[in-house]
Amino acid sequence: MKYFNKILLTVILIFSDHSASFAMKSQENKPFQQPYRHEDLAKKREVLKGFIDALITATNQGNSEIVVGILASMNFMKPGALANMRVNDREYGYNGWTLLQIAAEQGHEAVVRVLINSGANPDEKVNAPGSYHHGWTALHIAAWWYKVFNSQKHGPIMRLLIANNANTELRIDNPSMEYHNWSTFDILCG
Repeated sequence: MKYFNKILLTVILIFSDHSASFAMKSQENKPFQQPYRHEDLAKKREVLKGFIDALITATNQGNSEIVVGILASMNFMKPGALANMRVNDREYGYNGWTLLQIAAEQGHEAVVRVLINSGANPDEKVNAPGSYHHGWTALHIAAWWYKVFNSQKHGPIMRLLIANNANTELRIDNPSMEYHNWSTFDILCG
């Protein structure tokens, strides 16, 4: 927890300073950007990477408070940009997954709710050609865990996704697997 708080505080301080520089105006009252040295940009990229790693870890572990804090502190980004970000994370094996898909698989309802409220697209499909879950949505993933593993924590996630307009008719687009062209209904009844 200390690690996350330290990263969060560092990023907030760096990016709040970054945002302030964009708010400054020239003597003609026109906005301008201060030029950044290469070292400054490299440092900010490194902090941003740590920030995103913390967001992925918090999502995977179900820590909705940290997810909320990170998303709120990145408010200078396009709405929904982080919530719809694709993960390339070999540590957890989620290459091509969105944060919403990770939270849905792990059964973290509170994180699913936070991500949806932050603009996550429930109909986004896993983009990992050659992997088992390529072409699956968060709803497909939650339904599969509910059906195959009888995981009761995935039922509320399915209801939450459907209540937030997840398309129940979308089909899995992965010709290399047995569930190719199945809908959520097919998974639950198959």
